[in-house]
Amino acid sequence: MSEFDQQSVYNKHQPSCDCEDKSSCSCSVSECGCCPPGLVSVKNSSGDISCLTPNDAACLEIESTIPPAGYMKLYYPGTRDFIGIVTTQEALDFIAAIDPDVDAPSEGDDYNITTQDSVALVAPPDTETRTGAVTYSLDRISCDESATVTLSSPPSGVSFLGGATSLLIPSGASELTDGIEITDEIDAGVYNITVLYDACGNAKTKTLILNVS
Repeated sequence: MSEFDQQSVYNKHQPSCDCEDKSSCSCSVSECGCCPPGLVSVKNSSGDISCLTPNDAACLEIESTIPPAGYMKLYYPGTRDFIGIVTTQEALDFIAAIDPDVDAPSEGDDYNITTQDSVALVAPPDTETRTGAVTYSLDRISCDESATVTLSSPPSGVSFLGGATSLLIPSGASELTDGIEITDEIDAGVYNITVLYDACGNAKTKTLILNVS
């Protein structure tokens, strides 16, 4: 947000008085609660008056405002300029629009997939398998339910560890360490494996690159 003005003269925290009746002031007329030109009068919780520039008065109002339940104050990244009081969902929408590295959330129950991008394995000899560890993970934005992880139409001979076709990341957890298993059906090469995530009514995919040497 904008910084407070750097000004040498502020008649801050003067005793309360009636601006029409200067006799009620304990200070001199020139120092009393009626502010000099260019300054505005602001009272604190005790009724004491500060004479502030309009910019300082606006900054003070922003800083002292407590948002209602379910709302938050949003500031522009970098400059810290005040944008407004918004809901959590509106804040996510604003941040996604401002920062291209942030994925825009859906209407609700949203998450981002953070599973690693690739895994490397050596082609197994006949009748054997090879396995590589993979941590399947997601960044929960507004999704607290369990997430089902499956391989979508994988090449023959590719599965999760032990030949499993699906995994479950429990509610409240964000990652599950398992892996990729290949049989002797897989030759050396590069394979794009589609990993399907299904959670909170939203299905998303992640491409896991399998490098077999």
